[in-house]
Amino acid sequence: MSAVAVATPPERTLGPGLSASVDAFERVRTALVRHAGISPHPWRLRDRALERAGARGADLDAYAASIDAAELEALFERLRVAHSGFFRDPGEFIRLGEWIGASPGARAWCAGVGEGQEAFSLATVAPHAEVLGTDLSRRAIEHARQATYPREALLGIPPALRGRLLDGAEATGERVRLAERMRGRVTFEVRNLLGPAPQGRFELVVCRNVLYHLDAAARVTTLDRLADALSTGGRLWVGERVVHPRLERLGSGLYGRRGAL
Repeated sequence: MSAVAVATPPERTLGPGLSASVDAFERVRTALVRHAGISPHPWRLRDRALERAGARGADLDAYAASIDAAELEALFERLRVAHSGFFRDPGEFIRLGEWIGASPGARAWCAGVGEGQEAFSLATVAPHAEVLGTDLSRRAIEHARQATYPREALLGIPPALRGRLLDGAEATGERVRLAERMRGRVTFEVRNLLGPAPQGRFELVVCRNVLYHLDAAARVTTLDRLADALSTGGRLWVGERVVHPRLERLGSGLYGRRGAL
């Protein structure tokens, strides 16, 4: 395990009001951490676990005893916190897009991509880069592949970039589907950040608002994966300050890979 530091979330205590077994709750929490790495606030996990247990006609003890991979995936979906949006911090998107666009054949990985908005934002400003978006949520990746969003979700796109992203888009009522030429610029796949990284190296890795939600050990594992995925001189854009032996800080939430591979 590398010497890695990231901002630690506030202390998460169970609090009052849990009527089911604390041991059962801990078994569910441990299984969820192993599956997804996330460490939700206990009251959220309590409510969602009891909700899922109730749907099965079980109490939390029986639920914890029977939880399997499919149920962990369902529980994760109920706990998933979505932070997707087009061009959050547009200035940085434009700067990084221009930077990666200067390298023919550059590759970018949007890790924890949610429903795909960040990947499409990056493909808009770096049209010649190969962009990969990954997320553990199958539901989110399916949504990303459909590339269909509410009209209101498109309001934050900078006016100068609206034509690039929305030219040829198809509107049906309050929903807009991005044009096929834009959909073809991004590849999406289901991938767990606790598992192997995608093959090859990336000039840019974007992983914003993900580390904060992970268990301490999962944060270390994930940051190791992200650092390893960078090419020499590659850049990592995260939503918080981190310390890692293979990364040097370049700006607010932006890091570069040190040394040779």
